[in-house]
Amino acid sequence: MNIKDYLKGLMPRLQRSDLDEAIAKLNGEMNETVLPIYESAVELFGERKFKAKWVEQFDKLFEKEFRVKYKGNFFSGIGSTLPLLMDNLTAIQRLTSKVEPSWSKDAVSLLSLNLVRSVDNLNFLAQYARRLLNSSLAMEMNVAEGKDQFFDIPKSEIEWLNINKTMFLGAYSILTMKRAELERRLKEVPNVVIGEDSVDMVENNLERAQTDPLNLGIIPLPINLAYHIGRFIAERQAARYKSAIAERDSVQMRLMYLRQIDQGQADPILRGEIEVSQSRVEKLNYKIKEMEEKWV
Repeated sequence: MNIKDYLKGLMPRLQRSDLDEAIAKLNGEMNETVLPIYESAVELFGERKFKAKWVEQFDKLFEKEFRVKYKGNFFSGIGSTLPLLMDNLTAIQRLTSKVEPSWSKDAVSLLSLNLVRSVDNLNFLAQYARRLLNSSLAMEMNVAEGKDQFFDIPKSEIEWLNINKTMFLGAYSILTMKRAELERRLKEVPNVVIGEDSVDMVENNLERAQTDPLNLGIIPLPINLAYHIGRFIAERQAARYKSAIAERDSVQMRLMYLRQIDQGQADPILRGEIEVSQSRVEKLNYKIKEMEEKWV
């Protein structure tokens, strides 16, 4: 998405404190959910040869597209590079303290706009990484139990993973660059203020590396409604946090159950608990989807 289109979608006015709060919530969400589940997944199944066809194909695609070399499967690839993602989130947080206290669609610095877009992409990566792991484990469980890989997995979930797969691979490769490189690129953004009326002129007079230093414009990421509709922010954040915790719990139980299957000691009680947990995840994700459709 180019700068002009991205700028059109922002709320009329934003405060630096809005971005600070979004970063703080994302940092907490990553530390509470994404990092621990991938740490466990790597420990238990980081070198697993996947049996579900969809998971196996994603594993090959991740290895092909991801620029960082790693050992094991994509659980290990993601798990070993999440610290790079967190380093860059910290770097973005520090740079946020240096931008203007408020901005609007008519007057916003190029740096502020790039920081907001970076956080948008990081939020998407956190969500995709969780849902990817949860669904991958569900498929591995199904195949291990002699079922179709997609058994009892909502069609909409597989469609969402497929539709957003390319965006995840692209954004993840970009935002796991070394922190020094990310900081260098963002610090070289010229001190220019743009608005809806001047964005064309600015883009025509500056190089792409100056207006889009992280090259996130190539990622067709849907607009993050949290920066568009003020009334929507708190309600969506609360629902997303609940969904993140529910997905974490579901993943942790799936990891335990898949290990039991491999050891020939599958516990039917735990299987039932997984189904209850997954039902909660699906209800929360559907609620978020309904909220987004309501405010679009």
